[in-house]
Amino acid sequence: MSMQAMVYDLTDNKDKNKPLSNATAIKIIYKNGQYSVSEISNMEYVNKGKAALNQ
Repeated sequence: MSMQAMVYDLTDNKDKNKPLSNATAIKIIYKNGQYSVSEISNMEYVNKGKAALNQ
């Protein structure tokens, strides 16, 4: 829940303010004194792990 609150505080983009899945990756960038959320709900790592287990 705390990550969801942080994303909500850092962006006003309604598409980014959706519930997060377990094990989701979020990319938050700090640059020139500002935070931005560039990637949210990335499940690439989970999917790669599942694929590796199925080999």
